[in-house]
Amino acid sequence: MGAAAQPKRLSIYAVQRPRKSRSKNGCLQCKCRRKKCSEEWPICKACERSGLQCTWPTGSAKKTSAKTLRDKAATEKNLSTISVKSSSGGHGSDSAAAPEVHPSDTIGWDSGDEYFDETEFLSTTLTELRKLEEDLLQSCILPGYGSPTPGSAISREGPDAHILFDHFCQKTVLWLLNCNDYNYIIEKHIIPLATTNSLILHAMLALSGVHLRHVMPSIEAEALKYYTSALCELNQVLSDQLQSQKKDYRILLTTMFLLCHYEIVDGGTYGAALQHVRACRGFVYVALEHVHDPEHQELAVLLIESYGYFSLIANLSGSVNDENIRLGLEFSTSVMPLIKDFPSFGSMFAYEPEYLCLTPIIARLSRHRKSRAALPLDQLYSALFNTLQNSLHWESPLDDSSDVVAEMVTHKELLIKDLKTQALLIVLEASFYREDGTSADLATVLQPLIEHAMFLVTHIEATDADYGLCWPYIVVGSHLRDKQGQKMIMRRIEEIQSHMPMQKSIGELFRSLWDDPLAFGLVGVEKITMLHGANSFIC
Repeated sequence: MGAAAQPKRLSIYAVQRPRKSRSKNGCLQCKCRRKKCSEEWPICKACERSGLQCTWPTGSAKKTSAKTLRDKAATEKNLSTISVKSSSGGHGSDSAAAPEVHPSDTIGWDSGDEYFDETEFLSTTLTELRKLEEDLLQSCILPGYGSPTPGSAISREGPDAHILFDHFCQKTVLWLLNCNDYNYIIEKHIIPLATTNSLILHAMLALSGVHLRHVMPSIEAEALKYYTSALCELNQVLSDQLQSQKKDYRILLTTMFLLCHYEIVDGGTYGAALQHVRACRGFVYVALEHVHDPEHQELAVLLIESYGYFSLIANLSGSVNDENIRLGLEFSTSVMPLIKDFPSFGSMFAYEPEYLCLTPIIARLSRHRKSRAALPLDQLYSALFNTLQNSLHWESPLDDSSDVVAEMVTHKELLIKDLKTQALLIVLEASFYREDGTSADLATVLQPLIEHAMFLVTHIEATDADYGLCWPYIVVGSHLRDKQGQKMIMRRIEEIQSHMPMQKSIGELFRSLWDDPLAFGLVGVEKITMLHGANSFIC
């Protein structure tokens, strides 16, 4: 027979070690904000530091916190021990006979001998916490985003709107700009506008929803609802603005800014984003009039820069003969030099200066394409290509002897920059190629650029914030014919999707493109997407 089961023995340290548990008695503001509370009544240090009103549960109105009670309990234990030892003359036998007072026996008693019911306290805390959360959401309060505004736009939305609004303020805002040093412009100008304007709010909630859906798929329907609502409102506002000649550029361009990002995050396409750019083109000039106004300067520069960025990116898609894109590029060519010296410039072009210097080149290229000039193209190509290579070419950072590899962040940024440069060179090279040439001939011409681009792709690790990499991956992938390179590109696209949901049809697009021997490059991308009824500006 087996030995009898021995009773579980507790280590002596389990009794002697002080109890370590998370405090559940902080103020309601800290609980809502998920901050550590110092539990100091009437105002804790966190609320005092943030300038917030410190609200306590009813059970804490006694001006004593749980921390204070624990301190008093420990003091009472020490005093009682000293008292017993004193009365016994310090003899161990007498002191051992005295009952031991454990801290857990005294916790819950205050100086007034009033028993503190922890269960009732926690129940009261949760009830009041929920009520405070509802009050905060109804008044559109988020830490750091302004004062209570009862009757704000978000208070009239459903319960999911509060989740989406909070997600935008905490997470989505980190994805919108190419340089997070300028996020303060969104927090200072765009988020307050959303609390008072339903059009901006609906566009913001739609963007937040499409960003959140990769971890909460059930929110996708809500995101689509707000997106549809924003489009309807935008059409109505544009019509009213044109009739009344009241041009509030902030509302329209901010909505354009949010919807453009929605289209990119939702499907990795720039064609739909171009529709928003085109709709609000006339209001960019109004924003330009406010760049010297201190109150409007930061937001105006951000919106103008975003407009130029989206116009440029859309021009690098499969179809580039659109008159509106050309006008947008010409606007960027003339306006960017006027705003690039403002302190708030750099949110979109800070780490991608190659896009900024390529704007006039692409604009000239569009004009020549529009006129279908034949002979001058070869001469123009030679000059532009050499200019581009000389201005953007730099020594490869993969050389161990290079000083550039001193910091991994700089290393990664340079790799990404070089890959985007190679993608732009491929676009320029392919755009100047004569229409009477075959895809095989073009592949031969592009082979050195493709090989260098794939060399960079293999050394770029997955990034969790740069969904702008999708465009160069598609440019390079559309010109690939070897199976190994195709697998590598597909793997990189999947890595981006794991962090930022992109259009699932990108994989199907590549498979259809690679299976069609006549579909090659961005022209092939346009052909495949048109056959499938998708947006021809995908890239």
